[in-house]
Amino acid sequence: MTKFGWQLTASNILPAENLSTIHIILNEPGDRTKVQSILRREGYTVQSFEDGEVLLKSVSLSPPDVILIGIAPPGVGSLEILSRIRHLRADSMIILLADSARGDFSYRAMRLGAHDVILEPNPPERLNTAIQNALKTKELIQETKKLKNELRLRGDFDNIAGTSPGVCLVMDDLRRLSESEIPVIFRGEAGTGKELAARALHYNSRRADDPFYTINCAVLRRESAFDDVFAPILRNSLKRDRRMDSQRLRSNGRTLFLKEIDRLEPALCGKLMEHLGPADKFHIGRFGPPLDIRIFLSVRTGAQNPADEGNPIGELMGRLDPWEVHIPPLRERGGDIEHLANFFLSGIRSETHRPDLHITREALRVLSAYAWPGNIRELKKVIRQASHTSEAPAIDVMDLVSIPYE
Repeated sequence: MTKFGWQLTASNILPAENLSTIHIILNEPGDRTKVQSILRREGYTVQSFEDGEVLLKSVSLSPPDVILIGIAPPGVGSLEILSRIRHLRADSMIILLADSARGDFSYRAMRLGAHDVILEPNPPERLNTAIQNALKTKELIQETKKLKNELRLRGDFDNIAGTSPGVCLVMDDLRRLSESEIPVIFRGEAGTGKELAARALHYNSRRADDPFYTINCAVLRRESAFDDVFAPILRNSLKRDRRMDSQRLRSNGRTLFLKEIDRLEPALCGKLMEHLGPADKFHIGRFGPPLDIRIFLSVRTGAQNPADEGNPIGELMGRLDPWEVHIPPLRERGGDIEHLANFFLSGIRSETHRPDLHITREALRVLSAYAWPGNIRELKKVIRQASHTSEAPAIDVMDLVSIPYE
């Protein structure tokens, strides 16, 4: 029996599907020995420590998957160990063992970043459940980091392909704006890549590790629409801001992309203005706290570019005074057609496992002569369709079924 009233037997702990590493520092030597023996029999790689400083040194060199800490480990207090591990930025999941009389201890431990606190008394399965949940949570965190890294790679400036003068001007603007916090409006025809440019700017700014929210203003129709779409942002923001003050101060903020703001219903434009408080701080809800949100907007332009004056967004533009970035249409980027076609082909080659897939010079000539009313979005669609049409490694003119040619 441990001091927590558990009879630790092999049946209490379910076998681990994969080898995971666990570090243990408990109050009593007998507890450390028993827990270590049980976990090792279940396939875990376990290391027990008799001193907090030795544990911290080991974590700094090679963080384990899970750390079990008793309420009064030798050498260093449990809360100090927890705090110092978090300062090491180790990704270990920490479980603390405590007695039921220490409710305040449990609260402080969770505030410091403990994954779980196991209080006495508990059924024998409680330790197993805590370890399994910790490992699953760590797996989800790693997957989230992987996905965020993929998003960052997609938002890399290198994904804005092209060397034409118009694209070079866009890139110059984006690099300057990545060091700034001012609002930005992206103007361009449908399919030119306004959202791609907005994401690239976000993921190359100091906000890269924080959320990028997109709201398609063209589909909002009810006055309560903003309350509905802002609700997830508010929930996420409140969760992030419940951290310790020191962590909250390091949180750089979020980016909100208001897509196709020019197609927003006039009545809703006034509703949106209500969310802008003093000093143009963004609020979720009329009485909500100001949030650190950088605002991006996009306007779809056509043959005639509507002036903001007299337009429902005119007052909003005057309030935000955003920097304007013009995304050129593809017909003004003739020299980029080959670059873009090969850029899209590189992705298709990876997806379809066809490393020899390429496009002929004659097909490129046809693509370069086309006017591209659908811009980059249309070019990407044409290349993808042609890759499916062509059974040969080379995409030729006959494979460009949706492009008129002579």
